[in-house]
Amino acid sequence: MILKDKNGKLYGAEVKPEYSKETWGRMVAETLSYTIGTKYKLAIVVFDASEHKQKDAIDWFRKKGNEGYADWKTIEKYVKVFIVRYKDKGKTAEFEILPY
Repeated sequence: MILKDKNGKLYGAEVKPEYSKETWGRMVAETLSYTIGTKYKLAIVVFDASEHKQKDAIDWFRKKGNEGYADWKTIEKYVKVFIVRYKDKGKTAEFEILPY
């Protein structure tokens, strides 16, 4: 997915279904494979769905003192994280993609 932030920066982002059990490292590696040598900055997109806990996992890593905090801070230096929020509207869905 290609994303453009409010400042006009373009990101090549890896998006997985909200129920994906893929690791952050794998998501970053896949994104690197198609953004290296392009104008796109590196990003991953996760779902803000309490049922599947992707955003909750990021929140946990971002808390100082938790195992993985230092690794996550390193990832955030190079990878932009976006959150997908959506509402089921019957036959359609409303999506909102926000920087995290």
